[in-house]
Amino acid sequence: MMNIKADRDYMTTILDRIKNGRIMIPKFQRDFVWNTGQMLDLLDSILKGFPIGSLILWTPEQERFMTIDNIEGVKVDVPITAGKLEDVCYILDGRQRVTVLLGSLFEEGDFSKDFFVNLDDMRPFRQPNFKRERFNNLAFSEAFDTYSLVGYLERLRGSSLPETVKQKYADRAKYVNRILQSYELGYINVKGGTIDEAVEIFSRLNSKATVISKDYMIQALAYNTDSDFLFGQAITNIKNGLAEYNFADISRDLIFKCVFNHTDKIFIDGKIQDILAIKEQLPQTMREVNKNIRKAVEFLYMECGVIDSKILPYSYHLVILADFFRIVSHPTREQLHELKRWFFYTTYVNYFTNTSLARIRNDIYRFRRFADGSETLPLDNYDAVVVTPFPEKYSLRSVRVCSLVAVAMLAIRVDKDFSSVFETITVPVEGLENRNCSNTIVCSSKTDALKLSQLFKGTTEWSSEYEKYCLSEEMMKAYFNQEFSVFISKRNEALQAMETAFLTIIDLV
Repeated sequence: MMNIKADRDYMTTILDRIKNGRIMIPKFQRDFVWNTGQMLDLLDSILKGFPIGSLILWTPEQERFMTIDNIEGVKVDVPITAGKLEDVCYILDGRQRVTVLLGSLFEEGDFSKDFFVNLDDMRPFRQPNFKRERFNNLAFSEAFDTYSLVGYLERLRGSSLPETVKQKYADRAKYVNRILQSYELGYINVKGGTIDEAVEIFSRLNSKATVISKDYMIQALAYNTDSDFLFGQAITNIKNGLAEYNFADISRDLIFKCVFNHTDKIFIDGKIQDILAIKEQLPQTMREVNKNIRKAVEFLYMECGVIDSKILPYSYHLVILADFFRIVSHPTREQLHELKRWFFYTTYVNYFTNTSLARIRNDIYRFRRFADGSETLPLDNYDAVVVTPFPEKYSLRSVRVCSLVAVAMLAIRVDKDFSSVFETITVPVEGLENRNCSNTIVCSSKTDALKLSQLFKGTTEWSSEYEKYCLSEEMMKAYFNQEFSVFISKRNEALQAMETAFLTIIDLV
């Protein structure tokens, strides 16, 4: 049975309880993610006496969880009695706030030399390792600790500042100390219940009316004290491991969708409960998810010219390809050809935009039959692809632009190594307001981008090596003769010819 009670206490008392291990942050909590602006807003609210929201604390009936023993430099004690953890409560909501307070107010905290209050305007600011000789800037850690404050006041008294200024700074420093020492924090104490109920309480009661992200919801509900497996951390590890393919910026939700490939649902129908049904297998499942996503990303990178996640036309592409590599460890050359054909077909016809969800659902199941060998093609039919005109603006939010960039990358990456970097240069064209596909040149290295820039500045001569960028000597003559409309028209034709030739090779036109 759960008991919920609202209460409040001095901030100093609550922070001491955290340091002493009476209030603990469970490892299944999300990482510290606040930026400097959020941290300054919190400190500013405290200085002004504004409420900063209630913490949500939970004392479970039976569960005990591994906890964080170092909070941004502040060591946390773990109380032990007869070999067992004493009754402690866990922070369900407030991890970001208490991390800022501990890290900035305590001398050993990682932020203790970063955050100051300007005693002239009483506004907080952040500047790491700021010189304390300027007496108008008082570190929060110095203001919080009374003994440190006495040291500041003694240095202030011995300074050469005018007496009126000394008095003003002394009064304001003492005022900041009083605010920090007397500030009260509200908290909601939840006693009893299971972690499932606690997560529901968090979602309903958290002070900022935010919802736990899905991966951290799973992390809380699937946390196992024996394995210490963290679902959210596993997703972070997968993202970080994709950096070599320039895919580390993909969304966490995209990886979350890939996890549904390992349940009895496809990702467009999956719910959190479906993942929780396999929570005992999640550590092994996430290792497999990692392997399958890496294979899918490598295929996109090497075979489809998607050398950066920004060029990925649809997130569905990655999820469905990861599902294929879950089923097929060693695809045949014919299967890889069909995967490439499927990728570019669904891109050029805007398949995931123009197709109904019911049709997509059926086609995903057909794609699985293609993977297990029951079907020879991933789609039941391919209509002829018509190469449409380029949009007026060059934007990677356009599937049409992504398709062009991917094909261009395949054309210029002769060696297909893993060192490609997505670079673009914009050709300066007088009278052209928008950056468009015709005056944007895609490069696979910074060196090539520099060479092309020099070509259009006239500091290097034309060479046939530039033809792979859909350029010609005729275009360059038109450009330097300021016949910009001719340059744009000719390059536009060259780009569309490159696309048509490529689509012909993979049997789509």
